[in-house]
Amino acid sequence: MLQPVNDSAWREDVAVAAIALQPFVILLAATFLLHGISPRQLAAADPLIQILGPAGFPALIVACLGLGGGWWIAVRPQRPARQRGLGQGLAALVTVALGLPLVRLVIGRRRPSIGANRRSD
Repeated sequence: MLQPVNDSAWREDVAVAAIALQPFVILLAATFLLHGISPRQLAAADPLIQILGPAGFPALIVACLGLGGGWWIAVRPQRPARQRGLGQGLAALVTVALGLPLVRLVIGRRRPSIGANRRSD
């Protein structure tokens, strides 16, 4: 039988996850500001970004920053939720730090050609 979800804990977890993404969003924003986005990159972007056009990428950055801050302000996660999020983030970091080199060993230096086999119908 399904157990009811603790709404407060769920909200805290979402707020912590939204804040955990902020350094990546800031890195993305800095990269965009320094290098911009070329028409070729825009053509290869996510369909939502393509629909929004050249303003889509900055809009995504602003939305991510706003949502992260908004969740944090609205929920104010307690210390246990922040510690739980930190532990999960560190576990993800260790998984990626160990997993990516292992994938490199298995696949080698060759990278898959993502998007190269797209048909232009």
